[in-house]
Amino acid sequence: MVAVSLLLSIAPAFVLSAHAFPALRRWPDGPTHINGEDAKAAYNSTHGGSPHIRQQSLCQSITMDQLNAMGDALQDAKTYATNTWGAGWDTITVNPPEYPGNPAQACYPSPMTFTATWNSDPTCSTSSVRFTGFAAKGTNAAQVSIYQGSSVSASTTVESSTTIGSATEFTAGVTVGIPETAQFSYSISETVSVSLTNTKGSTTQNTNDARSTAQDTVTCDGPANVDVDVDLQTCTAQGNVNFPVTLGGWVWFYYGSQKNGHYKWAVNLDADGVSPIAHRQQTLSLSVNANTQTYGHFYSKSLFSWDDLTFTCLRTRRQLLPRLNSGWIMLADDISNNGFIPFPF
Repeated sequence: MVAVSLLLSIAPAFVLSAHAFPALRRWPDGPTHINGEDAKAAYNSTHGGSPHIRQQSLCQSITMDQLNAMGDALQDAKTYATNTWGAGWDTITVNPPEYPGNPAQACYPSPMTFTATWNSDPTCSTSSVRFTGFAAKGTNAAQVSIYQGSSVSASTTVESSTTIGSATEFTAGVTVGIPETAQFSYSISETVSVSLTNTKGSTTQNTNDARSTAQDTVTCDGPANVDVDVDLQTCTAQGNVNFPVTLGGWVWFYYGSQKNGHYKWAVNLDADGVSPIAHRQQTLSLSVNANTQTYGHFYSKSLFSWDDLTFTCLRTRRQLLPRLNSGWIMLADDISNNGFIPFPF
């Protein structure tokens, strides 16, 4: 794997396709279990909130089918319940409406910032782009507008979705990085905003045009056309990024007879010692195909000695010299990189 990377930074803005309101995310340091009466009392004491949860828009409530797909985590909850109250429960459930303060949810990392490695070295090439200006009669300079900076486009696709947190829409910032090398002079780090759904095959194409326009003054007696050639570096790269979606919260066990004085108990998957994180995570994988265009930077140096720019001052007023042996004549008043421009006789 090469050491060229892009940074995927997913913005806090997050839309849940299954819920029009932000979900609740647990504090990980809550109790290992709670009974139904205490859960209601805690919820009511916080005026509809809970001391064990906090507002967070990066989570989505799960269903029993989704919990069943996380077999190791479900078994961890069953083991805890069996060791604590016995195995004679009637029902296992998640997110019962009577206990809104103790949900089970799939949560995305926070902050959503990831680093991915390119599958291979980026492919880059160089060329030049010409920008033109005009020095008016009676003046000795022309203003030419040139580009600086980079434009980045990226095609991003969900290659592998997750069962928990599925169909969740999120907005992501993909920062594409191309390093400077011996062959290519310009490094790049620009962010593209993308919107995807946690569904296999979800694709989006986005562009961040981070170019700026600079005004360059070219000294040249008018009237004259002025050309400015700016280096252009174009690169393509393919990579991927993987990040976890994590199951957490409460699994409820309903018993037919009282256990420790209560019929309903919940196990907190987030609590230490209940379920290891490896049992509660699934991986969401994205592929990224990036294309970049980077324009040579502007350096204020004397005319005809720029590192990244080449100037041509071509006067419109021409004076012919006598014919040369080669059959060409030279324009005495034309100025180029080498002083004269050949003109056929």
